Amino acid sequence: MREQLEGGSLDVLTGDYLAELTMLILGRDTMKDPSLGYARTFVKQLEDCLGLALEKRVKVVSNAGGLNPAGLADRIREVAKGLGLEPNVAHVEGDDLRPLELYDGALTANAYLGGFGIAAALGRGADVVVTGRVTDASLVVGPAVAHHGWTPTSYDELAGAVVAGHVIECGAQATGGNFSGFRRLLREGMDPAQPLGFPVAEIAAEADLSPWHFARAFRRRFGVPPHRFQTWMRIDLARRLLTDGVASRDAALAAGFADQSHFIRSFRRVVGTTPRHYQRWAKEKGPG
Repeated sequence: MREQLEGGSLDVLTGDYLAELTMLILGRDTMKDPSLGYARTFVKQLEDCLGLALEKRVKVVSNAGGLNPAGLADRIREVAKGLGLEPNVAHVEGDDLRPLELYDGALTANAYLGGFGIAAALGRGADVVVTGRVTDASLVVGPAVAHHGWTPTSYDELAGAVVAGHVIECGAQATGGNFSGFRRLLREGMDPAQPLGFPVAEIAAEADLSPWHFARAFRRRFGVPPHRFQTWMRIDLARRLLTDGVASRDAALAAGFADQSHFIRSFRRVVGTTPRHYQRWAKEKGPG
């Protein structure tokens, strides 16, 4: 959390703390102590940098409330008081289905909420908003709705925010955490102690960009049309796989070429030789 606050300019800092396994752990926590049921790691992180967030006027939105968002909100107020701070803390609830007794003996039972409860809390001046189970993207959609004043029928705008939310809720997985070629990066001199960094989404009120306008803007920025740039990137991936000893057919599929002949033609056009000849040359040349 501190890394994100100190790393650049933010309006809202979001955090997804809930997975199915997490809900199980929180459910067990409530069996031991009904006042728990929220992600206690969030409290520790927020305690460390709540003052910084308030100073920089960054809103904090998280689903760390788990099974007890009201309890988490109370705990945050206690922590803030101990720090001499007075943030406006709000919580969103209504996802917990256990009181309805729909499922006999269920440890947890939740219905995903959307982002408009978060938007309402932010619109009323909340500095920190904690929720229970909301859809992953809602942590981003809610702040976007509050900022732009969208309604439930702002379908195109909401769709764009959903896409952004689904990417950045994965945290550092979206900035290289799921990358499988880390050994190559280490060989190329990457510092393994360097943090991956966290993703940032900038969400405009609207993004009406026609394919024609996009292609023109892309060519102006990169000097080539989008489809050619995409082909280059796919061929570059295939080239690296071939260098690592992956069979030509498998490299083609991994790079998005379903047709082998199309792959060979594209590879020859970009690299100047066939995949088979390139792989033989790379093997003879050796590492480096």
